[in-house]
Parts: sequence; C-alpha cells; structure tokens
Amino acid sequence: MRFHVVSLPHTQVTKEFSGCAYTEKVRRFCMMMKDLGHTVILYAGDRTDAPVDELVICISEERRAQAVGNLHYTQASFDTNALHWRIFNTNVIRLMQSRLEDQDFICLIGGYAHKEIADKYPQYISVEFGVGYGGVFSKYKVFESYAWMHSIYAGWKNPTTVDGQFFDTVIPGYLEPDMFPLGKGKGDYYLYIGRLIERKGYNIAQEVCERLGKRLILQAPANKKATASSLDQ
Repeated sequence: MRFHVVSLPHTQVTKEFSGCAYTEKVRRFCMMMKDLGHTVILYAGDRTDAPVDELVICISEERRAQAVGNLHYTQASFDTNALHWRIFNTNVIRLMQSRLEDQDFICLIGGYAHKEIADKYPQYISVEFGVGYGGVFSKYKVFESYAWMHSIYAGWKNPTTVDGQFFDTVIPGYLEPDMFPLGKGKGDYYLYIGRLIERKGYNIAQEVCERLGKRLILQAPANKKATASSLDQ
C-alpha cells in the first residue's frame, strides 16, 4: 500500500521535535509502515529521520522558524489562516497531485487544519490516523483510546443516539522502545512525566505517593518552562 503522510508546518519530523505529540506520531507511523513494507511519502519540512520513500518539502526551515518565533514549537498557532499554514497546505495540495495513484491513502494528523487537503482529493481515502484531539472531520478515523473515541461521539449530537461507525478503530499511542530504556527497578522514587495540569492526573500520582510515603519526581515538558522537581514525603 501507499501512504501519503502529512505532518505540521511548525516542526521537523525528527526526534528533536518529539515534544510535539502530533509530530512524533507522524514519525513513528512512518517507521511502522516502512517496517511493514509499505510505500511512505512524507509531506513536511526539509528534514526527517523517519525512514520514508520520499520527503516532499512543503515549507522552508526559515519560514518554519519564523512561524514559531520566540515560542516553543508546541505553542505555534494552528490557525489555518496564518501564513505558515497557508504556505504548507497549499504546497501539500500542489505537490501531492502528481504523486497520488489509485487506491493511495492520505494520512492526516492535524484535524480540521488539514481538512482542505482531504477536500481537494475526495476520490481518495483520507484517514485521521491518530485522533487524540477534538477537531475531527473525516469519515475514516483511528482513535488513540476508546475513552476519547466515545468522547468525540458524544460531542457530535445527542450521545444516546450515536452509534459510531463499524470501521472506526482504536490503536493506542505507539512508541519507540529505544527511547524508553528500562532501569533495574532499584530506584527510590516514582516518576511522573507530562504536563502539570489536573486532567493529566499528576495530582493523583502525588496523592498516591503521599499515602505510600514515597518520593515523587515531577518532570514537566521544557516548553512549559518548568524544571524537574521532587516531593519527598
């Protein structure tokens, strides 16, 4: 099979940008599809360390950096009226046209920000292959969890009448094992990695460790300008 995988205009599909969950999803998806013997054409910036058959450059590094400015790349705008999105989506649409073949798949990770790409090629199957966001639009979707799938269903209309679609599926977030080496289990602490906001559950980890009398280390993403801290109980 042939997959046309579209990334984002404000990142590069490399480990350097792994702090962006969407970009990292793209990188790992490319790796998995190539491992399975499929053809992967990636539409992105001018660098990638993902194994692809072709990297189609849709935005320059200079323009990408301008879009990010002094922000962390995960805080760049998803406003499709912004210049970097207009440039990127326009180039994706133009450059994809000569590469599409019958029965190819268009794989999108940006939700509504990528909708105009799917709209341009309605004769092809466009798939949102890693739905962990709210702005879904396509007929074909792969969700990251059943909880999120049903949350999206409930948001469409009266949740008591939503049946979903039989071909909707869930594939939990995939990872590259080498990036998460296992220790020997001799640490004297528990570790939380993620954003320090209540819906991510860090407060539950804190409560558990307080009750157990264990040390908890909280590691927040660098883009939130927080450093590792520890709670010794």
